[in-house]
Amino acid sequence: MDCSDGSHWLLYKHDGTLKNNVPGGHHENKATVQRFGTEWKVVDLAVGEVGSC
Repeated sequence: MDCSDGSHWLLYKHDGTLKNNVPGGHHENKATVQRFGTEWKVVDLAVGEVGSC
């Protein structure tokens, strides 16, 4: 678990247009990793809502 600073992130729609110009905030991140031979890879990543961290 970790925290990311998305205070400069903006939201976009699927068509690539800007949804709004309200910047984000701090998000909790949860990553699940799995070993593949000698390498570790992220197999699942969840980014929480603004203010979750």
